[in-house]
Amino acid sequence: MRLDVAPDLPRIVCDAAQIQQAVLALAMNGIEAMEPGGVLTIRAQPAPAGGGVVLTVTDTGCGIPRADLDQVFEPFFTTKEEGKGVGLGLSVVHGVVNHHHGRIDVDSVPGEGTTFLIRLPLQPPPAPTDEEAPL
Repeated sequence: MRLDVAPDLPRIVCDAAQIQQAVLALAMNGIEAMEPGGVLTIRAQPAPAGGGVVLTVTDTGCGIPRADLDQVFEPFFTTKEEGKGVGLGLSVVHGVVNHHHGRIDVDSVPGEGTTFLIRLPLQPPPAPTDEEAPL
């Protein structure tokens, strides 16, 4: 496992426990996808132009087939063998990132590994005023 945290990482307004659990879920998925000797890398760095923080979780595992990439965040979708997972982990991660007004993307090459990239803003956008709130 490799951990790479930029020394100039800005602080963000978030539920730290939820973000920690999301990164942990991605790390566990990566570990499960790798053979012994694989490498899991977690990076945290400032987003370009002071736009928040970018977290990446990369593994050298089996990868995800291209045809499945559009579905990985859907509840109950799994690429794991039957009985090895129910397909809720990535859906929950996606929900946590959305709750924090962030974005999560995935890139994978079968046989080489997978990278999840999370972009989080410095702080959530202001709540709409009563006049701006939709009816």
